[in-house]
Amino acid sequence: KKGYVSACIDYRLASSAAFLIQEENMIKTVFRTIHDGKAAVRFFRKDAQTSKVHKIDQDQIFMGGTSAGGILSVNLAYLNDSNKLSAEWQKWISEIGGMEGNSGNSGYCSYVNGVFSFAGGIADTSFIDPNDPPLYATHSLLDGTVRFGKGRPLGGLAAIDLYGSGPLIGNLKSKGIYTQFDSFGGLAHPPHSNPLRLTPTKDHLTE
Repeated sequence: KKGYVSACIDYRLASSAAFLIQEENMIKTVFRTIHDGKAAVRFFRKDAQTSKVHKIDQDQIFMGGTSAGGILSVNLAYLNDSNKLSAEWQKWISEIGGMEGNSGNSGYCSYVNGVFSFAGGIADTSFIDPNDPPLYATHSLLDGTVRFGKGRPLGGLAAIDLYGSGPLIGNLKSKGIYTQFDSFGGLAHPPHSNPLRLTPTKDHLTE
């Protein structure tokens, strides 16, 4: 009735934070979530091209989320070329279904037209290409769960670094990709979880 469709998807998570200390476990966990996100996108494109139950515009599909959902969304949107991954990561991903995965609705495009991220991060900003989709993001500058800059999430316990909203937005802007960004002071994760502690700040973007 409002002119848009929204969906809250299920996706696989690690059994515990301790499981993510080992690099292979973390990479496979993140890619399983990406696979589930891609399957959801394909579900709606399949519907748009067949039964049209949900009546969506398949040229306006946006993916976003908070924390783990933000990590899912930005990596889904910007990691499209397996050749940008190390040979080891490529091997691990091939063992669980490759870049697209086996979560369902095969044969349809999993590309998204826009992405939003609340306290998310990307495995490497080099994944981003100039023709990639636009981003809206928010982040607390002192977030210790998913760093605003570059760092290991979960208080430093996770196996690999993530690039948070700071370097992510900076890289997108350098490539001419449209972005909107709200940064906040404090360490709340996600930034909107404790609005009394949050102070809007000017952009602090780092490469």
